[in-house]
Amino acid sequence: MQVLPDRVHWSWIVPLLLLAAALSGSLLDVRAFNFDEASTLLRTGGHHSEPFNLEEIQQAILEKSPDQAFGWSFLIAVWGRVFGWSEVALRSLSWFAGLLALAWIWRSGRDMFGATAGLVATSLLATSLLFVTYMAIARTYTLVVLFALMAFHGYWRAALRAGGASRSARLMLLTGAAGLLYTHYFGALLVLALGLFHMVMVRPDRRWLQPLAPFLLAGLVFLPQLQFMLRGIAFNEAALGSDLAMAPHVALMRIVEVYSNDLVHLLPKIAAALFVLAGLLTLRVAWQRRGARRTPDATLLLVCVTLALTALILIANEVTAVLLPERARYAFALWPLFSLTLGLGFQHARQVNRATIPFETGLLALLLITGLVGNLHSGLRDRHIHHYSPAPIHLALRDLKPHWTSGDHLVVDRTLPYDMRTIWVYTYPFADSRTILETVESDGCDDACLTATLQDLQQHENVWLLFANPGGDLQTRLQQALLSAGMSLCRSIDYRQRQALTLIHLARSETDCA
Repeated sequence: MQVLPDRVHWSWIVPLLLLAAALSGSLLDVRAFNFDEASTLLRTGGHHSEPFNLEEIQQAILEKSPDQAFGWSFLIAVWGRVFGWSEVALRSLSWFAGLLALAWIWRSGRDMFGATAGLVATSLLATSLLFVTYMAIARTYTLVVLFALMAFHGYWRAALRAGGASRSARLMLLTGAAGLLYTHYFGALLVLALGLFHMVMVRPDRRWLQPLAPFLLAGLVFLPQLQFMLRGIAFNEAALGSDLAMAPHVALMRIVEVYSNDLVHLLPKIAAALFVLAGLLTLRVAWQRRGARRTPDATLLLVCVTLALTALILIANEVTAVLLPERARYAFALWPLFSLTLGLGFQHARQVNRATIPFETGLLALLLITGLVGNLHSGLRDRHIHHYSPAPIHLALRDLKPHWTSGDHLVVDRTLPYDMRTIWVYTYPFADSRTILETVESDGCDDACLTATLQDLQQHENVWLLFANPGGDLQTRLQQALLSAGMSLCRSIDYRQRQALTLIHLARSETDCA
């Protein structure tokens, strides 16, 4: 493979954009809103007929999720009012942000390092299992990647690129930095990493002043949220406890493992040793360059900022204790930096160190293949989101609504504790004619609960049972009791092909079954 010319056409990237769009687009309507997506709807009032205004959203965040930055909820509130509150409508924001991030990593990689580096980085991100998965989830993470690329690319153009800083470069840096500060606190650590690099590695002169205004403006914009961030830290300490968070060396191992699509498994101590070694080597090179009063290049910027951001994430986790094994996504700002680093290494092998070409090519091929296989295999994909795969209650309620009449009653079982917010959001329109039954063993619906439920249901002409455990004991007992009371079974819709879920309609009159 030859090194691509820097003025390569955009057509090189279009197939990658289409691939990522197809892989993630096919998932937009597969799942119901998960726990965190439902939380966003509760914070924005998206489940109400009248969504919240900005003041109400801020109050809801403080009451329900004080550890969340405001930016995503504000943005999703505007997006929902314009495009609607359906699964596809809200998730399309993450989907579009992901496509923009892919376009941006290509542009920044090509501008800063060369077209080969940009193409490899785009390929890695476009097939990343976690990135593609979150392109189809209404969460802030693809925006974190986009803003991280804007801040990183904007800083390079404002502070280091030959030819001086343009107004667009400063605006890019400001937008990326402010966006990170308002979308995810761990992602915002990239702003601090860039600031540290600027203070330590860049020689003070007139050009040195150019990035300061965007940094300062972003900090001023963030000030109204600072007190709420501190409340969020205290909230997490009380809610989780530091004993649940990963130790630094374990967190480092987990980040590498997830980024590599479960390809690279390092022992925690080996991961820590490699990180320290890379840091020491980088410090040596950086010190030599600083002593020679040489302006840092894009390569030194990338390596220093990647290592600094990784260290800051590990340090921040020691304070906040929120980085659990299933929360590697909190380090999403590292994903574009890792991809650019691998792209740069691949390009360097082609240009200078050809002896490493077989290794680089093999590693790249394995990363791309494991990413593609993971994205095409739902079992592998769901390993990264665990309980973020609720039963397809959205499909059941779409089938229910055309048949629902005034006076009907809906019974929903709460199979698992984390489904409660999802159930609440989806059944909110039926709040006055809805019963949610506990079916977990520790707090299940006993005989007295079942008797009371039956007495209430017998007052209705139509009863709908929505159970995420088809054929379970409670569902069977409830259904048989209603049939014994004279009700008829009208329809039973099984969603078992997606996930265990069934919708059953019972009516007192057969005419209601039509």
